[in-house]
Amino acid sequence: MNGLDLELKYKLKTTVGDFEFLNETTYLNHYLTQFYQEFGNQQVLGQFERPRWRNNFTLGYEIGSFSSQVVARSVADMEKRARGQGKVVSPTQFDLAFAYEFESLGDFQIGVRNLGNILPRFDRTFGARVSGNLFQ
Repeated sequence: MNGLDLELKYKLKTTVGDFEFLNETTYLNHYLTQFYQEFGNQQVLGQFERPRWRNNFTLGYEIGSFSSQVVARSVADMEKRARGQGKVVSPTQFDLAFAYEFESLGDFQIGVRNLGNILPRFDRTFGARVSGNLFQ
């Protein structure tokens, strides 16, 4: 397996607070595996549960002791388990977090992972749901 990891970060300071933009992308060029020794290595990139790319985009906001962030997590579409039967379309999941820093007591943080409980798509050809671990 080989690919490219890219992280872009930008912080914008304004009079109404500080904004931070962060984009993290993983893009795979090759994902080879060997099912049977006789056939050698086979490219499995883009097949079921082997997406070509993953992306996390984070928008953060901070003012004084308060901060918040929204994260959009997505993966590329991939083939259904029964190859040639179409694609499993991957949804985008959203996380939301808030934090407040008390001077003498420490931090208070609360958040929601996968706001809206957006589940990975279902592959009806074999009755299998795409693993939620792909979004982590």
